[in-house]
Amino acid sequence: MTRAQEELTCRQVADCLADYFAGELDAEKRAAFEGHLAACRDCVTYLRSYASTMRLAQAAYVDDHASVGVPERLVQAILAARPRRPHD
Repeated sequence: MTRAQEELTCRQVADCLADYFAGELDAEKRAAFEGHLAACRDCVTYLRSYASTMRLAQAAYVDDHASVGVPERLVQAILAARPRRPHD
């Protein structure tokens, strides 16, 4: 029996969601994943919710100006102020 013929559990499907959306599942794992979705309405519902959450999260950062950059002086001040551990 190949991996594609093995049935995935709902937990295994949930664990693969990020890789599925990133297109990082190999052909056999993707076939098993999609085979499970074909038979499991609960996982389809979860997948849709996950996809919707991802879209909302991405949309929330479209106009985010925080990515402009952090001034080097601020970075250095934070590094200087952090507590030192014995091995630092």
